[in-house]
Amino acid sequence: MKVYINSTSSISPQQSFDKEEYLKDWASHEGTYLKAQEPIYKDIINPRLLRRMSRIIKMGVATSLTALKEAGVEKPGAIIVGTGLGCIQDTEKFLSDIVTSEEGILSPTAFIQSTHNTVAGQIALLIGCNEDNFTYVNRGHSFENALMDGVLRIKEGSNNILVAGADEMTDEVAAIIKAMDYDQVDVWGEGASAFVLSVEGSETSVELVGTRSLNNLSEEEVSGEAIEFLSHHNLTSEDIDVVIVGMNKEEDSYIQAIKAVIPDTTLVNFKRVTGEFLTAVAFGYQLGVNALLTQSINDHLIIDKGEKTSFKKILVYNHYFGFNHSFGLLSK
Repeated sequence: MKVYINSTSSISPQQSFDKEEYLKDWASHEGTYLKAQEPIYKDIINPRLLRRMSRIIKMGVATSLTALKEAGVEKPGAIIVGTGLGCIQDTEKFLSDIVTSEEGILSPTAFIQSTHNTVAGQIALLIGCNEDNFTYVNRGHSFENALMDGVLRIKEGSNNILVAGADEMTDEVAAIIKAMDYDQVDVWGEGASAFVLSVEGSETSVELVGTRSLNNLSEEEVSGEAIEFLSHHNLTSEDIDVVIVGMNKEEDSYIQAIKAVIPDTTLVNFKRVTGEFLTAVAFGYQLGVNALLTQSINDHLIIDKGEKTSFKKILVYNHYFGFNHSFGLLSK
């Protein structure tokens, strides 16, 4: 059974929410992390509800509602969200309030909205969806596990599954990361992306051929797993038109391992848009869908230019600190 992505929506540090302006103007950033370019939320979400929403909730809800609208789906068969840190802004606020009040009486709102499943819950409440509602919090595989759950549900008979990945960054978290002196990442970021999976496709749909997640791989094992993943779907490296990767640094040995087995192919780094965060790969998939539909990729993201001028099959590869690895295959 085939699984189709019928719509997507994304908020990232570059302009990606407005499809007509998708990655057209490249914005420069200052500060310790790449901050998302957020839309005018009152055009998407009831203004009365916005006051109590943190940034990650706004981003997750806005992208999800937009994806559902574009797919023509009022109520999905399930809502599945992947997030690494969850509503960290509300968590910070609640802990700060505890200190400020000297452990006295304080409003429970920040605590209630600080749990990781708040994004998925808010989406369900807004659209009145009583179907299954899940949140995956699995470090660098949070979005991949949510996506795999969506695929399994389609294959088991469900339809129109909403899958999303979202994480926010704050100044406090950025300061902690800086103090830890990480040297494996050039820049951190944030964002949210949403997808509607369906058993039926159309001219504006992209097939999600397959996904695979693994842990603790060496560079040699990454090369082998890439070939095995393609072989499992009766493909070779020559069938791949574009490889979309998530490079933590411009010199990334795992990406070199991918290039070694899939040479002469256009190589694209989606983290030049997003920076690094636990569910950044969600934008990698969204970028792949957009590339297949528009047959174009922003030059800022291209590492190596291949000879092929049209795209039919795209491989998505990401790793998080060399621990969480994942492969995905998109086809048009």
